[in-house]
Order: sequence, then structure tokens, then C-alpha cells
Amino acid sequence: MHRILIVDDEPMLLTILTESLKKYAKKYAVTTAKDGLGAIMALKEKPFDLVITDINMPIINGLVLLAYIHKNFPKVPCIAMTAFGTPFLKKRMQEDSAHYIEKPFSIDLLLRAIRSVLKTGILSGTLNGISVEGFLKMIELEMVTCLCEISSSNPTQGNQSRGYLYFEQGELYQAYYDRLKGKKAALKIFQINDVTVKFRKPSGKGHIARTITQNTQSLMMEAMRQRDEFEMPERKRAVEKAREIRKRKIKRLKQKKNEQMFQKAKAQADLVDKKLAFITK
Repeated sequence: MHRILIVDDEPMLLTILTESLKKYAKKYAVTTAKDGLGAIMALKEKPFDLVITDINMPIINGLVLLAYIHKNFPKVPCIAMTAFGTPFLKKRMQEDSAHYIEKPFSIDLLLRAIRSVLKTGILSGTLNGISVEGFLKMIELEMVTCLCEISSSNPTQGNQSRGYLYFEQGELYQAYYDRLKGKKAALKIFQINDVTVKFRKPSGKGHIARTITQNTQSLMMEAMRQRDEFEMPERKRAVEKAREIRKRKIKRLKQKKNEQMFQKAKAQADLVDKKLAFITK
């Protein structure tokens, strides 16, 4: 028998799912929790074979819970439920973090997801190799409150490509990157390619003051402009180098062609000389 933990802050949904799975009592033993904190307490009390969790919940949201499970119970697979499905969320959850199911869903669809996850063992985890833009859309749609550690999935960018973003109800309040803070830090973080995101719940030791009032979309556009301006000299050098290589190649082709034409003309001249020599004998 598989032990399943279902986490959602909607009592009605918990009741519906619990009652619907009762007919499969020989296969699944269901435990429920109303938020991430309750789920963590349940996970500490007894082992589970699968966790089904909502994303948008009070106290500890689903993203933080997924990160907690990945760190403390790495062998426990998860199914993430959300009412705000996006292609980004579906792709990343399926590939890197957990199975994804969009609300509203049928019991048959949930059962297929449960069977699939228990069979394949898709594990919970952080989100890897994603775009900052897609990640921000997910946070905004889910109206999540959390502290996120953003680092580069590309080892060539080094360990310094790491920062922190604090969100309240899906809105960006604060950012930290190296010695930078606020908008300047956010602009640096938004320029990181292929990020790994680790979700954390704020410690609660004091309120994090809001210093960023600009919306994330306009900040993202500004960050992209800065990155393009920074990369422009390098791109210009690359273009100039490519042009120089092309010029040298064309010059070599011309020289080769001229040499071929010279040899052909020389051969024709030698042939004419031989004919003239034969006639004048």
C-alpha cells in the first residue's frame, strides 16, 4: 500500500480528493494537511511514498514545501497542483521538479498522475536551467510570498552569479546581489542565464522593507537592455573578426584563381610556341 500526503488550503478540495480515493483504499492510504507547515509536521511523523501539494497556500507555500522535501526527503516524489497553469510551469515541473497537474482536474486525471509518478519516481527538487522571465511569471501568477535564491545553472558563469529575490503576494519587494541591494541587485539577477531557483520561507526575523516599486516586466526589459549594451562591444569584435576572416578567404580564392588562370595562359602560350617552332622548321 502506498502512503499519500495531500496538501491544500481548500477544505472542500481535500474532502473531495479524500472521498474519491477511498474506493482505492487497498492501494492508497491518504493523509491530508491544510498548508506546508502541516505537511512538514506530517512528513516528520511518518514516511510517505508521494506528496500531492497545491502551490498557492498560506504560511508555507507549495514552492517552499517542494524545496524542503527535496532537501530533507529527496526520495519522495511529488505532484504539484496549481490553478494558474503556464507552458513554462508545466515543462519545468515535469522535467526538473515534480509532476504537474492543473486545476480543475478530474479524479481520473489525478489517478493517472499518481500511477505515473509512483511508477517512474519523478522526484521533487529545485527548478533548474529555467529562464528568469518564466520564473517571474510563475511567481506573479501564483501570488507567492517567498525568498528565492537565484544562481546560474551554467558553471562557466562561476559562483558569483548568485542573488536573492524577496516576493510578497507575487510582487517583488527586495533583491540582493553581492554588495548590491534593491533595483540594482534585481537588474543584475535578471541578467543571469539558465538559472537554478531554490525557494525559501522568510525567517520572520524582522520585516523586509520594500525598496522596489517598479513592476518585474519593466525591470526585466531594462535588464535585457543593459545586457545587450554590455555585450555589444564583444559582438562587434566578433562581427569584425568574421568579416576579416571572410576577406582573407576571398583574397586566397582570388590568388588561387589568378594562379590557375596564369598557369592556363602559360600552358596555352607554350602550346603556341611549339606549333610555331614546328611550322618554321
